[in-house]
Amino acid sequence: MKRILKIASILTTLIALGYISFSIVHYLQEAERVEQEVLEKLRRDKVKIEAYVFDAMNLAGEFAAGLQTGTIGEGNIDTILMDSMKAHDAFHEMIVCYAPGKYKQEPYKGIGVSRQDSLLKYTMVEFNYTLEQAEQENHWYTLPMQNGAMWMEPYYCPIVKTMLMEFCMPFNLNDGDEEADGVVIVGYSLDWFREYMKSLKFQNTGYAILLSKEGRFLYHPKKDLVTEGGTILELAQKGIDQNKKKLNNIHRNSVLLKHLSEKALAGDSGCYNYTSVVTHEKMKFCFKPVEHTNWSFCSLSLREEFNTYLFKFKHYMINGIILLVLSIILLFTYFYFSHVWKLSFRVFLSFLIATIAIWVINWKFPEQTLKGEVKITNPDALTVFKHSTDSLNNSYVKGDVTYIPTGIFVQSIEFNSANNFNIKGYLWQRYDTVLHKDVSRGFVMPEASASTIKESYRTRSGRHEVVGWNFTASIRERFDYKDYPFDKEKLWLRLWHMDFNKNIVLVPFFESYDYVNPIFKPGLEKDFVLPGWDVLGTFFSYRFNSYNVNFGIEDYVGQKEFPELYFTTDVYRNYLNPFMSHMIPLVVVFLMLFSILQVGRKSDDNGLFGFNTLSTLSACSALFFVIIFDHISLRNSLSVSGLVYFEWFYLIAYMSIMYVSMNAIVIARNVEHKYFNYSDTCMSRTLFGPVITGTIFIITVLYFY
Repeated sequence: MKRILKIASILTTLIALGYISFSIVHYLQEAERVEQEVLEKLRRDKVKIEAYVFDAMNLAGEFAAGLQTGTIGEGNIDTILMDSMKAHDAFHEMIVCYAPGKYKQEPYKGIGVSRQDSLLKYTMVEFNYTLEQAEQENHWYTLPMQNGAMWMEPYYCPIVKTMLMEFCMPFNLNDGDEEADGVVIVGYSLDWFREYMKSLKFQNTGYAILLSKEGRFLYHPKKDLVTEGGTILELAQKGIDQNKKKLNNIHRNSVLLKHLSEKALAGDSGCYNYTSVVTHEKMKFCFKPVEHTNWSFCSLSLREEFNTYLFKFKHYMINGIILLVLSIILLFTYFYFSHVWKLSFRVFLSFLIATIAIWVINWKFPEQTLKGEVKITNPDALTVFKHSTDSLNNSYVKGDVTYIPTGIFVQSIEFNSANNFNIKGYLWQRYDTVLHKDVSRGFVMPEASASTIKESYRTRSGRHEVVGWNFTASIRERFDYKDYPFDKEKLWLRLWHMDFNKNIVLVPFFESYDYVNPIFKPGLEKDFVLPGWDVLGTFFSYRFNSYNVNFGIEDYVGQKEFPELYFTTDVYRNYLNPFMSHMIPLVVVFLMLFSILQVGRKSDDNGLFGFNTLSTLSACSALFFVIIFDHISLRNSLSVSGLVYFEWFYLIAYMSIMYVSMNAIVIARNVEHKYFNYSDTCMSRTLFGPVITGTIFIITVLYFY
């Protein structure tokens, strides 16, 4: 027997190790491939930034060459500046600053053209920028004169009223002087970066940031990080300083952020795991340098989304765990064949650890997004969606489509039953008073069982009219609790326009939000609290819904496959509460049942510790009522029709109570049975733990595979 166990355990272990090694290698290869895809996307996306960078550098170089050759001089410099700005509408300013005595012997002279409120205006530098004084804020002149052409750090320009990036290049006049005779400055607004970077998409919730040479934010979805002028290194150091006395997560993440930032600013490229000090989400931090500058172009994406891309490896990992558990049990059986209690404990522990491992794998590798749902997480995605909707122009979407920009702000969500939640907030829509003169102002929440909508404000700017409403609603939605307590749910608000008989499609009003990336929870109250749940993010999406009625409206446009706007809040259950309220009582019940088995022996007429059948049945009855009421409470709170995962624990507990009761009856009746009589019910006592955890393991595999 031991020889067979030895051969079986060795073969199973080799197969398990080989399969796991194969899976890990393929997982790492796939993970590397996905990271390379992100880096390749970074490379493609930064090409446009590099093109703008090169345009500024090229324009400054051409102008400097013209000053040196004399084709640009004192007589025509203002005209050529104006023509250059007209030809390059991306730039916000172009200035030529002469060194002392290089322009009509004047001590200093700065001539430029700036774009102010879409108009080009001549500007003159009124202060002496040649002085070596930091308070004059003239580094854009002194540093290029000393070190050559360079990109300056961003700053707020009161003339053009925006944050500017400037490329500064020294020039020489044709006067034989080796020293530079002045500086050509070409600058453009960071607003261009903002509009371009907002359109970039890394997976569904990833976002881009752009860092200057010193680590200042040229772009970040949180606009205040740009306008406040701080650096990413200062942000990291702040987290380190505030938590230096306690090595908590914020301290560790801040130290890692500082290290990764230094690598990015040094011109390195790569992808690293990182937990954001801004959103506290587990991220993948990737970066690449921008050519012609010392900037770094970075992307941050939820690590969970990378796992979603690797979803197929969930099955490989579960298969590996099954093989590994089987091999470990065979090895333990071989080594502890004659030590039943040691073998029992080790098998029990193996099944328990394997079950927890599958929980973790299921949590890390979530299922794909809802089938048929089109996420709209940035303006570019909306443009693509509009184009696809316009191109339908068939029996589903008839004729020209009218788009109504719609924004929403949720103040609170509260569950009042398993399938109902109350939601409160504001909703606003923008109308064109000319194009939408025949369109009603209002919206419908078709899934609301009760709602109160009250107009709060109405503003008008030019042809645009914005109407805002305060609303409260009770929404009924079927939630899928089958993975309880590891479930993730979507709380959506489904929206129609009031004139739902017309060809009107509601679209996200992205201009209303400072940042629209789901990870920053746009449209959600900053101090939002949903007891028992944590928020993953918020986003707009579309679903193409069909109806088997036309609501009595002839040629109803929304009857089949019509796009409807949803505002969704992604939440996941805080599993600590279910574990504390349900799992701990079950664990106590299992331990008490195990204890009852230990005190029930046939070798003592009085029973160990006064054991007798009646007391055992009484204890089992008490335990049964404890868990049956807890089970009923769980069923009532979830209001589900089928079995959820956690209910299997109760079913196993019921079977365990029945077994312990039957074991006590068999002992009392003194029935001769090989199983119950072996070493005074040793089989019952030693197999209880492994059978319980083994059954849970099998159910977990079947449920989450």
